[in-house]
Amino acid sequence: MSLDTVGPGALIHVTERDDVARSRRAAHELAIADGVDGRRMSELALVVTVVATNLVLHGGGLLSLRRLGTLGGPGLEVLAYLDAGSRPWLHPGRRPGESFGAGLSALRRLSDEYAVAEQGSLLWARLGRSARRTRLGHAAGTDPAAVPRQAPYVTGVVAPTPSGTDVVTQWRAVHRPGRVTLVACHAGGPPAEEVARRLMALASRSGRATSLAGYREILGAAPRAGASFIELDLQRRTVTAGSNGSLAVRITADGQPTRLTPSDVPAPEVRVRWAHTVETLIHPESLRGRLAGGAEPAGQGGQPHHPALRAAALLRGREGEAEPSGLVVVARVDEDALASTAAQG
Repeated sequence: MSLDTVGPGALIHVTERDDVARSRRAAHELAIADGVDGRRMSELALVVTVVATNLVLHGGGLLSLRRLGTLGGPGLEVLAYLDAGSRPWLHPGRRPGESFGAGLSALRRLSDEYAVAEQGSLLWARLGRSARRTRLGHAAGTDPAAVPRQAPYVTGVVAPTPSGTDVVTQWRAVHRPGRVTLVACHAGGPPAEEVARRLMALASRSGRATSLAGYREILGAAPRAGASFIELDLQRRTVTAGSNGSLAVRITADGQPTRLTPSDVPAPEVRVRWAHTVETLIHPESLRGRLAGGAEPAGQGGQPHHPALRAAALLRGREGEAEPSGLVVVARVDEDALASTAAQG
């Protein structure tokens, strides 16, 4: 592997039957681009149909379909969450792990891994490129809401931009041997698209170009722009992070949190070391209070929360705010899980 780049995929607001067909078409296009085989495409279409149909039946919600690449894959990520105020997928008499209503059996059977949270209001699944499956939580005898075995795992959710606005929100992750670079931006105003394009291009470069210092010239052209970057050095087990504008960063290394916002640190960058596990979180600064209060999605069986479920739960919690647009990007490295996977392989 030399360089692998991932980012947002298709984001569909599913509220009616026509949106189910749109979701299938988006999944088909993504599967072709990722080299999914023919049988697996049919299975993916069924899973997406089940998820999108349940979104319609329970009041509507968002469906995110994206390529995982080497940052959690191989395969495709299916992430869905209900709109605030919608009826959750919890059926009387079902356990929380069985809350995803009609079609759960197909989802369980066809997904390589899956998990639900918050009484079924959030759902995540991973489908590999071929029909060969080793489902987390079944073959391994562990809970499906556990941290995924692949490490590192990077995921993100971007909220839909309200119509009539000139805001551009984007993120990108680049995986090189021994290193992962994440870049995110939230820009407004006439130059927003150009600012986002230039910021995302920095993620593919090496060295100091991906530091906050490398952003200053670009951000100077867009006063309403915010940006965050994270460099994960997988060999030295260090995280270097910077943040500017409306975006903030939280790093949790071996259970110890470090928060980075432009308003509370004099230096533009921080560096943190970890021994076993690290999670980085890029989020709107307005979420700082919720994170400080411990708000996070309720996992199953007391297991660690899946990164995709965390991202969806935090962004879903912003609905109803004066400015609900934004993004949440989560990256997690579990060296113990990685070592276990290598030993089994």
